[in-house]
Amino acid sequence: MFRRPLRGIDQGEDVAAWLSKLIGEHSRLVAVPPEFDRVTDGHVPGTAGFADSSAVHILSDTTLDALNSRLGHALPMNRFRPNIVVTGWESPHTEDLVREIAVGDSVLAYTKLAIRCPVTTVEQSRGERDGPEPLKILATYRTARQKGVAFGAKFSVVQEGTLSVGDEVNVETWGASEL
Repeated sequence: MFRRPLRGIDQGEDVAAWLSKLIGEHSRLVAVPPEFDRVTDGHVPGTAGFADSSAVHILSDTTLDALNSRLGHALPMNRFRPNIVVTGWESPHTEDLVREIAVGDSVLAYTKLAIRCPVTTVEQSRGERDGPEPLKILATYRTARQKGVAFGAKFSVVQEGTLSVGDEVNVETWGASEL
């Protein structure tokens, strides 16, 4: 990752056979070694296994709806690969303002805005690029002081716990937008 080698723990032949059949080509599943301690940057640094940035990416359905209204056609949530999708926030980009959040038994702290890469232009079910969107339209209203366009927010885990679909999301601390 980022031109640095990583070590993974192979999860065995049974999982490899199942995954290979599912994907349609030879595959292996690896886990993050317990001694892995890559520290990520941001307001509240954390650790991340094989993720390129922070451990958790949060995006609200209201934020995606706002983008889709500008595009004139709907992109699915999977285009952005969030770990947590929040429903019920009234305003788009609320995730930009959250600084600490409790979900299930977990507590997460804001790291930074999610700067989007060209993978967001790939139609996930086909694995093929689908034009310049959403990056082109996002650049018209979501250009961050950092490099690139922002969509969603990254968080570090400050208290490990279990979270599940349908858990209530409790914002503990708010902040200002970095845009």
